[in-house]
Amino acid sequence: MTAGRAPLWTAAAALGALSLAVAAFVRAHAAPAPWHYFAHDQQVYLAIARAPFSSDPQVHHASGSWRLLPPLAARYIGLPLGGPERGFLVLTFSMFALLPGACLAWLTALGVSRASALWCAAVMAIAPAVVGLLAWDVVRVDAVGLLLLFVAATAAVRGRGAWLCATIAAMAFTKETALLAAFFALAWAAFVDRRLLPAAAASVAVAVAIRSFLQWWIVPSPEYPFDNLKDFRVVMSSMSMTYAARRLLLTTAGTWNLLLPLMAIGMASRRWTGRELALTGALAVTMIQLVFATDNERVVAAGYPFVLAWCALQLDEMDGRHRMWVGAAIVLAQIPWLLEMGRVWPAPLPEDQLPHFPPIRYAEIMIAVASVAAAAIAFARRGRTPALAA
Repeated sequence: MTAGRAPLWTAAAALGALSLAVAAFVRAHAAPAPWHYFAHDQQVYLAIARAPFSSDPQVHHASGSWRLLPPLAARYIGLPLGGPERGFLVLTFSMFALLPGACLAWLTALGVSRASALWCAAVMAIAPAVVGLLAWDVVRVDAVGLLLLFVAATAAVRGRGAWLCATIAAMAFTKETALLAAFFALAWAAFVDRRLLPAAAASVAVAVAIRSFLQWWIVPSPEYPFDNLKDFRVVMSSMSMTYAARRLLLTTAGTWNLLLPLMAIGMASRRWTGRELALTGALAVTMIQLVFATDNERVVAAGYPFVLAWCALQLDEMDGRHRMWVGAAIVLAQIPWLLEMGRVWPAPLPEDQLPHFPPIRYAEIMIAVASVAAAAIAFARRGRTPALAA
């Protein structure tokens, strides 16, 4: 995957086709989910798609009832195809096809080299927490939210205020990650491009206003009382050293695998500017979501734009040969986690027999330890460089 003269859109199309092929493979070979798995948010989204704004209690089951854009899109996509289930399938797979191109546009806007951007877009094309997980669980809003997050972040970096506000408005009708996009825009404006401040402030106001309006307009059903802090209380009541360590592992090495040490080295070895502060701030906000959510990999997958940005910046520090080998490694490293999150291999055990510590966790522990060690070494070397130069 060397830099050539072909336009980036051809690479985006090729990677989009790869993503679709991988998603189709996962969907064809995924083991069935437990019977109760699809009884939660998915039923809310399907209810909205079947009878939007009706009095059906599921249509008023917050907070899923406030994520209107993907279910409505699935409704109209599914009309000629046989129903909203197929509408969600087409919608989610369309996001898979578009995400590598959105990743390329984002990294190009950051000034990353073509070769590094292509390697990271290839990772996005087979991202386990996105393609692996959502290929068999298509009735979700996450893929749409992630695509819009890439677009909003790109708009912020390019200084396109109207584009930014419009995208975040769409995100506010999609998922709570609209606030993450608005935070990144505000951080970018504060640390990098002060001219963006009015548009960034407006995007924050738009996100908050739309989310507040939706909560006022679509009142939660008495059958499903809404509590903003419900998951927070579940997390706090479950808190223990084992619980915290497990979630930390799943949301770092378990989600990012070999991207984690590459990102850690980049963070430790670089002299930070406003760009690095904005990227890291957005990643920190992504991780803060875990305090208010019980899911793991699917939640932090919203951090892909910022993790891939850090990885691409670090790839740019390498010569062509090393970049090729490291780029190939981070792409190939996605495959075991893609198969695991895609429920392809190893085949999940019957319900209630899934091991709490499957074998892949050992690899994740080694990756986490290696990441800490690599970051420490990179930081120490960075500290010695000025002294040697003197």
